[in-house]
Parts: sequence; structure tokens; C-alpha cells
Amino acid sequence: MNELRTKYKILTWNILGTDNYPERINSIAEFIKQSGANIALLQETNDNHFKQTIEAFDKIGYVIRLQPGNKEAGNMSGIGIAYDPHYFLEVSITNRLNEPFRALAIDLLPTSKAPLTKRPAKYISTDHQYEPPLDFGNDILTVISYHGHWGAFAQPRRLDQVRVIDNYAKEKGNAVILGGDFNAMPGEPAIQYLRGNLLVDGQATYWVEAQDLVQQLGGPAPYGTSFTHGPIVDNHQRFNIHRTPERRIDYLFNYGFSYGRQYAFDGWSHSLDINYARSLSDHAPLIAGLLDS
Repeated sequence: MNELRTKYKILTWNILGTDNYPERINSIAEFIKQSGANIALLQETNDNHFKQTIEAFDKIGYVIRLQPGNKEAGNMSGIGIAYDPHYFLEVSITNRLNEPFRALAIDLLPTSKAPLTKRPAKYISTDHQYEPPLDFGNDILTVISYHGHWGAFAQPRRLDQVRVIDNYAKEKGNAVILGGDFNAMPGEPAIQYLRGNLLVDGQATYWVEAQDLVQQLGGPAPYGTSFTHGPIVDNHQRFNIHRTPERRIDYLFNYGFSYGRQYAFDGWSHSLDINYARSLSDHAPLIAGLLDS
């Protein structure tokens, strides 16, 4: 039996697009480099500092693609995807998934597998025609950075948004990883739908979440990703932070029945310096290993 090996790492992080963004962006990029992440999905990149953001990631040897916020809605925080070009080549980029919410998708091809190779899917039984294949028919990895609408009353909007992303993943026909600040608690409809626990209009889907998989395989429980204390938060909060729980609202999802296949999460816990992250953002970063194919 071949041993499953971690080959890449992917990280997601809301990096907080506030006024002191220029003071933090170089340290944020360096944190990502030191984490060993080959791909970083970012939220709240500051539109007023595009050039500085690009320069910060250029210094660490990464390529970054940025999508601005919705200026008409008064939102100046965008999203981005950064990757190490020593490991991945960019095949294509999709802005907004043709929808008025923040989602950016990039198709990446590992440099070790260029040019693109095709292979038949292993799932060919007609009994499983509605299931995503265990082994997709090409070597492309689609990564999506997403920032969901904020607020408890936005639950229907977030559900609609992840369904658009889910349909996009179904149409791709290759491995897809979705990460970001969903602004959604684990029990709400958008997350339950992605986990395969909720039918909507008679439709179902199935994604695997990285932190859930770690716990299922005997690792530590998922941690809260929305900080309520720390150097960044303490300067902005105007209520009693000691009575505010840290919530889990950021996720890394892998499309389909992903256990053991190419680009699947490895299911092992990877450490990050969360205390230092508190000095850089009001969100904790998440990181997961991806298996070799």
C-alpha cells in the first residue's frame, strides 16, 4: 500500500483591511511564507493599497491576484489569492463567479505536472452518476477565496452564495478547494449544506472541511477564528470583550468525497502561531496539508 504523503499546504485568512493595513501587510506576507503555505486565500485585502500588497508578496516570492471590493456598496475591502510560482502555474482566473458577491477563483497546475495530463475518472459506475469522482480527470486544482455577507439576518444570502459556488465546482470537473471568511457559524444553513447535511430545493452536495477532518481522525477540535481579544481587537472593540466568545466562522472546504485522493486534505493538524496572528488581524488563519496524488 502506498503511504499518503503531504505535498502542499493551503491557508485561508481574513487579514483585516483597516487603516493600519500598510503597517501589517509585510508581516502578514512573511507569516504566510513562514507557515509553509504554497497557496493563500485572503479576505479583506485593502483596495487603497493594491500596489503595496503586491509588493509585499513579491518580496516573499509569491504571485498574488486581487479582486476589489464593491465600491458602489461602500465596501473597500477585496479578496485575493497568492501562490508560490515554484510549485504552481496559473491556468485561468475567474472574478466574482458572475455574481455580485466576493469570490475569486484561480485554476492552478502543479509545476511538477506541467504540461497538463489527462486521466480517466475512477468513478465510472452508472450507480454513482451523481457523485463527484474519487479521482478527477485532470491535474488542475481550482482554489476559491470567498467572503460571505456579514450578520445573522444574512443567512439566506450566504446560503445562496455557497450554492452558486457549489454549482461552479460541479461544472469544473476537477479538484476544488473553497476557503474564506464565511461569516457563518457551523450550524447555519450555508455550512450544513456544504457538509451534505441539508437539502435545499431537493438538491444536495458534499464537501469535506479541513478542521472537521482533523477532529474525525483523532486530532484536536476546531478553534474559533474570529478573535475577541488581542493587540488588533483591543484597539477597536467598544464593548466588554471578556464576555464575547470567539466564534468559528472561517473554513477550508474540499469538494466531493475527497478522502485520500489528489489534493485531498491530509487530516493532520498543522500548527500556526495564533498568538502572533492576533497582532496581525482580528481573524485566525487556518492551514491544511494537501495530499500527493
